[in-house]
Amino acid sequence: MNKPTGDPLIDDQMRDSSITAQSGTERTALGGFCLSVLVTLAVALASYRISEHHLEAARNVSRAQEVIARLANVRGTLIDLETGARGYVITGHTSYLEPHNSARARFDTELEELRKNISDQRQLLRLLDLEKAARPRFETSWQIVATRRTQGFAAAQKLFDSECPTSR
Repeated sequence: MNKPTGDPLIDDQMRDSSITAQSGTERTALGGFCLSVLVTLAVALASYRISEHHLEAARNVSRAQEVIARLANVRGTLIDLETGARGYVITGHTSYLEPHNSARARFDTELEELRKNISDQRQLLRLLDLEKAARPRFETSWQIVATRRTQGFAAAQKLFDSECPTSR
């Protein structure tokens, strides 16, 4: 602060200019503080939104992985169905029917579990298409197994060739 000059008018003017300079500095400091708080809040909000986006993406990836795993189970079930039926038809040993019978028992449960993990309408329609394509395989395999049991290998082979032309 400036030294008093002894002249009251000049001393008052010097004091007023000192107060004005101080309040200007305080306003600048307060403005800078407010600006830094606003910037910090903006960065925090942006970080929060990015974190939410990443969490949602992680949930979607997890859900997709679950659907893929469930689809692999359904595929394995269909393979077990056909493998068991073929093994029985070729050998006539009922032990080969275990994967076939197990697949028949698991199929509906596995489809239901898969259905629970799908939320997209288009994927649900595709699942319905898969189910419609798979159901006749169950009936055909059962007919082939029954034919092998009652009429023998040649009849089962003939039925297999007529029902499954793409397998040759």
